Amino acid sequence: MMKISQVKLKGYRNFKEATVNLTDKTLIIGANDVGKTNFLYALRLLLDRSLSEFDIDPKDSDFYAYEETNEFSVTLKFEDASDIVRTKFKEAISDEGVLFLKYIGKRDPHSGKKEAFIYAGEEDQQNKLQLLQGRYYLRALNIKYIGSNRDLSSFIRREKKYLLQEAKEERSSSEETIDNGIQETVQNQLEEINTNIQQLNYIKKATKGINEELNLLSVHNASHEIIFEAGSYEPSAFIDSSHLASKVNGRNLAIGGDGRNNQIFLSLWASRNKMEEDAPTETVIFAIEEPEAHLHPCTNPL
Repeated sequence: MMKISQVKLKGYRNFKEATVNLTDKTLIIGANDVGKTNFLYALRLLLDRSLSEFDIDPKDSDFYAYEETNEFSVTLKFEDASDIVRTKFKEAISDEGVLFLKYIGKRDPHSGKKEAFIYAGEEDQQNKLQLLQGRYYLRALNIKYIGSNRDLSSFIRREKKYLLQEAKEERSSSEETIDNGIQETVQNQLEEINTNIQQLNYIKKATKGINEELNLLSVHNASHEIIFEAGSYEPSAFIDSSHLASKVNGRNLAIGGDGRNNQIFLSLWASRNKMEEDAPTETVIFAIEEPEAHLHPCTNPL
């Protein structure tokens, strides 16, 4: 399995010079303001495709904070490069599957102009590294990052959508045929539900006033009518708008606690990752800041 085995930081933020060796799963622990977030952001400079070109441009705050310097570097060493990554980097990877990615930020001492350069190679030596034109490799090799201040509800909604889409694409032709029949049944049921809802007396009264006022405001739309609907008539849209719920003793409970949402989100991530293992299209490194956030000390570790 491809992994980052080593990270070297030189002249970067609060790191004068540091080498950190990583394993398949690494937990970084330290006091506040010692550089944990800075360390993760260094990885993101090279691997986070959610960051724009502007985001990864060097900032004055990226240069070493305690001494005057006009250059910093972030070097990542990868081992056991996957076939997908090999096709992107080709001769930059050694026969043993070792790849180095290097970010160098420079600042002109006179004008203050700042530039970024990204290199790749099988050895961490400047004459063995190739200057890359853009971050084209991110489709094959990237990092998925969750910060400490995370909007868990938004994350869950987005990841749920991706999980459903990937599960759809994994269906066999026979499963797809069965699903199409079920969706047709759902559509008929939705139409019946919406028709019944519109017959409720308080629904009729609620919409009557709205439609009367709309007719006065716009004679061109006199044929239009505002109605209440339970949901979309389109089954796929109705299903996509469904939400996750917890079932206990046959009853549905709303998922609201941050701790539980944290666990559900990480489980969604893990599920998507397992589904992609059979036919991987990219190599993904997962980085979670403050994984313990919102979790009770007695919670089983993931």
